[in-house]
Amino acid sequence: MDGKQAGKESLAKGMNARGWFLGHIDAMEGRVLPVALVLWVVMILAYLFYAVTGSILCEIKQWATPSWLPRDWYLNLPPDSRLLFDSLSGIAARFVDLHLLAFVLRPCGWALMAYGLARIVCDLRLPLFWTVSMFLAFLYGFHQNFVAGEWYFFTIESKVPAYGFVFLALSSLMRDRRSESAFFMGLATSFHVLVGAWAFLAWLFVQLVDLIQGKVRLPEVLKSLCWYLPAASFGLFAIISNLLDNMRHGQLAHPGLPEASYIYVFARHPHHLSPWEWPEASFWLPFYFGVLILFGWLGFGKRWISQEEKLSRLSRFLVGAMLIFGAGLIIACFDHNGHLLKYYWFRLGSSMVPFGLLLILARLAAVYVWPRWGRWHSAAYAVLAIALCVVSARFVIAAHHQMSEKEEPIYAWIKSHTSQDAIFFVEPMDQDFNLKAERAIVVTIKNVPTRDQLLYEWAYRLQDECGPAPFNKFQQLMDDLSRGYYSRTTDQVRSVARKYDASYWVTRTSQHLDLPIVFQNADTVVYDCR
Repeated sequence: MDGKQAGKESLAKGMNARGWFLGHIDAMEGRVLPVALVLWVVMILAYLFYAVTGSILCEIKQWATPSWLPRDWYLNLPPDSRLLFDSLSGIAARFVDLHLLAFVLRPCGWALMAYGLARIVCDLRLPLFWTVSMFLAFLYGFHQNFVAGEWYFFTIESKVPAYGFVFLALSSLMRDRRSESAFFMGLATSFHVLVGAWAFLAWLFVQLVDLIQGKVRLPEVLKSLCWYLPAASFGLFAIISNLLDNMRHGQLAHPGLPEASYIYVFARHPHHLSPWEWPEASFWLPFYFGVLILFGWLGFGKRWISQEEKLSRLSRFLVGAMLIFGAGLIIACFDHNGHLLKYYWFRLGSSMVPFGLLLILARLAAVYVWPRWGRWHSAAYAVLAIALCVVSARFVIAAHHQMSEKEEPIYAWIKSHTSQDAIFFVEPMDQDFNLKAERAIVVTIKNVPTRDQLLYEWAYRLQDECGPAPFNKFQQLMDDLSRGYYSRTTDQVRSVARKYDASYWVTRTSQHLDLPIVFQNADTVVYDCR
């Protein structure tokens, strides 16, 4: 080796030792930013004009500007696990309109995710064709999740940057940079407690396996934890605060309501938390075990450990995610009140199964299929370009349709004819009234607190607004609440309006109340219930 070559290698080692984000100085590292840009553009084409969840934007706005809707009960609750996300996002919320805020925040979150994902695919040395093909299959084939309704890209909330940091942590794990990986896992935990904490447990599983196999020493793992803990401080604070609050109020009696955990799991979030409520269990259970075996073979097979160490580390992380998923299945067999199920045991497995499976299939295709195509590479890229054009055209048309829709007259009337501090009753399934009308509401089924005492308050508000409802099955609850809301009498509306100091009742024209009508069109009527 000549002196010039030795000098280059010495410089590369020094740069890697001092800079986490530089990575290995090789040809693949130079592809990270271009690949990230391509993935980012695909995300923008697919979801920039996707309908956003109004409650998230309103939470950010209210945290940034407390005087905006000072009398909205839910929006003024402590942010807890959203503290870091709301604080950073609130910087933009102070300067831009709420509708524009979604167009600002989503590309920022996706940029982080695209960069983390690009580092992973470059570590696996995937050609751009298989990278984009895998990504499109992930978006439209699996719809971003396995069974538990998890998602990455649709709208903007704290889980988006959390998953971006999980991707960065996985890339660092694949490169055997444990402290850097733990630090990114900590940031993921601070942005979204459940995403980051479950991912960190899967990360610990990898460290345990490496300890057993003698690939790492215990002091190295402990050193990594020293990087995780401060980075995860916001998330750990939320966990401790929530547990202490539930311990303080959890034993209080709440007549007419089941336990808070039961309401949260089985009446409100069974599609996320109760596996026996998911459809097609006869398919996904065998699929789960098949994928677990595949990940285990790739993660622990000697051939793969010796020849594909990065893929092996990724597969072991996926095994850890699937073991957490399996533990949730066992818990679901006896946890009939949701005491443990409420912690989202299936979130990481649901999101990582299609992600990991498609990455592995793309890697196998890159190794065994791509070299044999030879001169057909250009044709493959042409087909992929056509597919991207079809996708982008589809969403441009949808975006044009959405943007051409005029704002409903009721929201324009509310903004110009009611006080900023007025409180409204709206149909419990209305998710966007805060966003569109920019007024406070009494309660909605979408905005659910996580603390037990606040969850009971949420349930009582729903019953006050809509009448008694058994908090059993989610679909039954929605039907009962909707039916009850439109069946309330004049005396009942006046009574609940006095209790919550509300001013207006928004309903269908078919509901007749002996109250002054302040707005009416073909579909909607607003009563003054003061």
